[in-house]
Amino acid sequence: MKLTYFFSFSVAPLVLATFCVMGTPDARADTLAFNSPGGITTNFTAGSPVNLGLVFTSNSTLSIDALGIYYQSSLTAPEQVGLYDASGNLLASATVSLSDNLMGGYLFHGIAPVTLTAGNTYTVDAYVGNNPWAYGTAAPITSGVTFKNSTYLYSGGLAFPTATGGYTYYGPNLEIVSNPEPRGLGLLVTLIVLGGCLYFRKSRPVPSESRVTAAQS
Repeated sequence: MKLTYFFSFSVAPLVLATFCVMGTPDARADTLAFNSPGGITTNFTAGSPVNLGLVFTSNSTLSIDALGIYYQSSLTAPEQVGLYDASGNLLASATVSLSDNLMGGYLFHGIAPVTLTAGNTYTVDAYVGNNPWAYGTAAPITSGVTFKNSTYLYSGGLAFPTATGGYTYYGPNLEIVSNPEPRGLGLLVTLIVLGGCLYFRKSRPVPSESRVTAAQS
């Protein structure tokens, strides 16, 4: 009887706590900041290295963990992608290769997470090098951000584009991290349940052997 009582009110809460912590992983559901709406034209006149940028504002506080480029069959080389704030400060960069992960028509290369502040303006830029690039007249379909305009800059390497473009350039992209159920929530629930178990244990009298014997007889 003592052993059963000990497990019910001492061991069981600890088992439950361990299960809750181990069973609550960091949920991930990454989404793309930009999606192409269709009607895209590919410029096959390669050999004019240019930076193609998309200017946007963040709708909320977002975490970015990958930079990408629009995938087209005519790509022959990697491209550099940079993320800039409104002042032209480089926040993150990556070289996206043709062997990187393909998601939603874009190749993505992982970076150390970068936090975007709600309401702030940013530019994601792709230096195409000798690759052909794509453009269209329709604005990209956005998720978590608000598209403002396209920019460009002819240069010999990755740089902050400042000239306003007349088209929407389909080159750079961002991968947004979503964490709807962080591990801290599961730990909080665990502590509440454990506290309730300990309170119940403290408030309930421990049955003595004499009472158990009397009950059995």
